[in-house]
Amino acid sequence: SIRRPSVVDLRIQPESIEVDPGQVFELELVVEPNGETVTGVQAFLNFDPQAVTVLSILPAESSPLNLLLANSVDNLSGDVDFAVGSLTSSANTSFTLARMTLQAGTSGALTEINFATDAFRSTTASVGGDSLHRGLFGSSIAVRSSLNLSVAKDVNPLSPEPGDTVTYTIRVENRGPILAELITMVDPLP
Repeated sequence: SIRRPSVVDLRIQPESIEVDPGQVFELELVVEPNGETVTGVQAFLNFDPQAVTVLSILPAESSPLNLLLANSVDNLSGDVDFAVGSLTSSANTSFTLARMTLQAGTSGALTEINFATDAFRSTTASVGGDSLHRGLFGSSIAVRSSLNLSVAKDVNPLSPEPGDTVTYTIRVENRGPILAELITMVDPLP
């Protein structure tokens, strides 16, 4: 039999987002059928569990695919398995499939959430009994660094003479919301 070309796109939106450490935020799984009639979607996602934690993934209220078949999150391995289908309805225009709530983790992390395409966990859309897709577009997440260190240095006396004792006072202040650990400051003194 002749297999027709894949035309369905699956996206995670927004495609790029910046968040603060600990911030709770949402991503959407969007299906773009490009005129095809979609009756089911099986989305497997991979993410870095050190950078983000998935709090929940739920079908979008407006999704025409309302039969939840699988919904599991493993924050230790960085896996999301989500599948929906419908026995009575379908869609041939773009729609939001699911909303995922996440919490940002490590400061300064840059990570991606991608659709899995390996042999055991392959993301697909069902069209007329065929499992197909054209494009899988993940999301890039940048967790802002929240360190905000200030350094002040005082010298006493300001204009020392040869042989004077000079005292340097160095103050480091963390104005950011997280604990600054293992910080090294180098300031060669004259």
